[in-house]
Amino acid sequence: MKKISFFLNCAASAMFAIALTACNATDDNPTGFDPSLKDVTIQSGDTLAPIVDQKAAYTNDILLEIPAGVDTVYTGDITLDPGKTLAIIGDEKNPPVVMSTNSILFSSDLLFKDVTISGKENKNPIIKINTTSTDVFTIDYIVFNNVIVDSLQAQLFYANKKKVVVNNFAVENCIIAIKGATKKTIFDFNGGGLPNHFSVNNSTIYADDKTTWANGGFYSTQAGSKMDEVNVDSIVISIKNSILYNICKGFNLSSLRQNSAKTQKYIVTNNVFADCGKFDANKDQTQAMVGLNNGAAGNDYNWDVDHNVIMRNGQFYTEKKIGKTEGLIKNSVPVNPQYKDAAKGNFRPTNVLFLNLETIPGDPRWVDWVNRYKKN
Repeated sequence: MKKISFFLNCAASAMFAIALTACNATDDNPTGFDPSLKDVTIQSGDTLAPIVDQKAAYTNDILLEIPAGVDTVYTGDITLDPGKTLAIIGDEKNPPVVMSTNSILFSSDLLFKDVTISGKENKNPIIKINTTSTDVFTIDYIVFNNVIVDSLQAQLFYANKKKVVVNNFAVENCIIAIKGATKKTIFDFNGGGLPNHFSVNNSTIYADDKTTWANGGFYSTQAGSKMDEVNVDSIVISIKNSILYNICKGFNLSSLRQNSAKTQKYIVTNNVFADCGKFDANKDQTQAMVGLNNGAAGNDYNWDVDHNVIMRNGQFYTEKKIGKTEGLIKNSVPVNPQYKDAAKGNFRPTNVLFLNLETIPGDPRWVDWVNRYKKN
């Protein structure tokens, strides 16, 4: 079997390493699956569900490696039994398209790496918790690394009213594009789930110009379990070096049951928030930051907010307050990146002043692209 183990330190930009070790499957085959299929090579046009079923007969740690040159594969109806982990890994230089045709149902560790997930054919959540248990259970990690999610029409993740605690939920080097008026929350722990650590790093998350505020938000635990019900001592929500554009415009970015919890921590540094969350017209002030905490100020030590661009309709706002407290939003950057065409997913900054900043907020890959373009 192939064993996948992940060592995550989400507090340090969700860096992780993957160790793969192999051992032979036993000759005993009570399942009736054909042993010759356990190492099948994935090809363009394949449906992944039956391949997952074949591999699940021999291992609890299911690794799908999609080789270079594969164009498009289809998920089919993937249902993972409890204890079965899944990693879908593509080619870094030419990521294959994984066409989501239905929710992947799971209740253990999950990794997507170097793939494009298309939601064009799926109006259900891309991944959804699957268990009949009414007890609290733990998932060590859910990781999206170097993934493009295209045409997301529902939740990317949905806890499905299950009492799940996710120790590490990491979104690293990703682009997530919401299409149409989904009215769904992207990362939805609603109905039972909580993370210990949730991080977005070096990523771009945006809704197209037709979606506006109609999506349900960035993150939610509304009606979920209380922290003391699932023995969660702390929740850290970290957003670093990322772009959020047109997410939940007109409403709080997040909807939380446990908002203002003393142990909840927000680390929000070096990002661009454009047309996200509420706007207070009377005070002429955006409410993107406080909206992360369901509109509640919380306590001073809940917040570490530094060096962000906060904009509304192309205008920069010095959002200095979280609730009634001054000084919690530090070193805001008063420069509009002037993205090439943000509504259509082109976040190449064109403002020379922005490009000349010593530390440039937002997803650094867009700036790297500009620099490569200039050299050529």
